[in-house]
Amino acid sequence: MKTILFFALILGMTMQTLAQNQLPTRNDIDSKYKWDLTEFFKSPADFDAEYLSIQTDLKQFDEFKGKLGNSAQDLEHCINLQMDLSQRLSRMYLYASLGHDMDLTDAYFQNCDTKVSKLWSEFGAATAFIVPEILSNPKEKIDGFVNSNKYLSGFKKYFEYLFHDKDHTLPAEEEKLLAQLQPIFSITNDTYGILNDAELPFPVIKDSDGNDVRVSHGRYRSGLYSQDRNYRREVYKATYVPYNELKQTFASLYNGRVTMRTTFAKIHHFNSALEASLFGNDIPVSVYNNLVKVANDNVKTLQRWASIKKRVLKLDELHPYDTYVSLFPAVDRSYTFDEAKEMILKALEPLGKEYVDVMKYSFENRWIDVYETKAKRSGAYSNSSGAGPHPFILLNWNNTLDDVFTLVHELGHNMHSF
Repeated sequence: MKTILFFALILGMTMQTLAQNQLPTRNDIDSKYKWDLTEFFKSPADFDAEYLSIQTDLKQFDEFKGKLGNSAQDLEHCINLQMDLSQRLSRMYLYASLGHDMDLTDAYFQNCDTKVSKLWSEFGAATAFIVPEILSNPKEKIDGFVNSNKYLSGFKKYFEYLFHDKDHTLPAEEEKLLAQLQPIFSITNDTYGILNDAELPFPVIKDSDGNDVRVSHGRYRSGLYSQDRNYRREVYKATYVPYNELKQTFASLYNGRVTMRTTFAKIHHFNSALEASLFGNDIPVSVYNNLVKVANDNVKTLQRWASIKKRVLKLDELHPYDTYVSLFPAVDRSYTFDEAKEMILKALEPLGKEYVDVMKYSFENRWIDVYETKAKRSGAYSNSSGAGPHPFILLNWNNTLDDVFTLVHELGHNMHSF
């Protein structure tokens, strides 16, 4: 009997160590802390049905080729079809993207992601004629259509941007070819995501209590707030071990991304990839360059902050792993997600009952995917594209004050969009 109890104790200790060592899986997390994506499609069959429906509806664009300069009505019907299918496609994309981010190794959502990418390419090819055909008409003619048609008048800014982009728009057949190649151009980005968030072989280190802990993106972030400098140093160094071991792979992916961006810039007649990136928001390159200059001219302010932190922490040298830790260890504490929720609701009461009620509803109805799990996308975001039933928040909660700030930040995006 004593032997059995001994081995049971050893087994229990081993399981506890493994639990600390490994990240939890999706199945380990209570549903109330996870997204409910059945709000998009009740079943895989519903997703597939919408996929086939959009593929069929894309053929309707053939009816409008060569007619967009004929009348405001023809232009209205074409733009209406484009907006409708774009919205439906965006909804499919959001579903696949959110599902993929929950678990980058999930085969079903990988397949959904691939399907949506292919469908976007088909959509791009089917609609490639629209912009070149509109731009083949005098601007005054299109302005006349817009001003005389109630539906088109809602897209006045859209048409202004089209003519603003005219010098960087290719003939229809060339735009169609680029659209068909789009799934290929996204390969480097997709590969990076899987490698970085699902397959990066992070090592195991000892935490402040001497327990084995496998490093992860979330544990790295929370570890930098630890008052234990040895642990901060170890989690920082351990995080970069796999990056260093795979640096040629990451360099290759980065070079592929840069090559794609510079190639696209040249194809669309931009002077640089920087100009191409800023052009869509109508930002001159000089504004970007001035931002860099102002930051460099005022770097002494950051250096002064570093010297103050170094002095208060009583350090001989300030390293990157020292930059996050609080200067006030007496108030250092951890925060559960539910504690943070109550703090935030109380703090935002001055914004009014309606605001707080909607926020409560978002907490209670699974708008937020809270905890870090195995193969989940790292970081945090609010995805509020307008294509879904409501905005969605991704977190990787690790009980830090920084997590609280991140949550309230993303909630701000969510509420603004809602």
